[in-house]
Amino acid sequence: MEEAILDRSQAAGQTPAIALFISLFGNVSCVLRYARVKSVARRTAKRWPSCPEDLMPFGPERLTECFSIWSRILPDTNVFFVAAQCIELCCSKSFRPHLGDCPFARRRTKD
Repeated sequence: MEEAILDRSQAAGQTPAIALFISLFGNVSCVLRYARVKSVARRTAKRWPSCPEDLMPFGPERLTECFSIWSRILPDTNVFFVAAQCIELCCSKSFRPHLGDCPFARRRTKD
């Protein structure tokens, strides 16, 4: 399925669907910029993301796999901004209990 999407998106250039997803990634990036790590980890945040599962509902491995796919489909840096923001939030000490054995969580040492 990924190959079919890639073929269509690369052949047609920037379609309205691609522009929509670029815009969505931009909006998510703006929201994540103001997310507070501790309130999300404690589940006391009033706005999205309100808990760690909002950022990685299927686990950290699936999250990174999905960002890898999106980066090949969308010709925009917002995918990388959102990925970096999610990783930054999820690698803090507050989120470590939610990550399990994810390799990128072990490498991070500071908050």
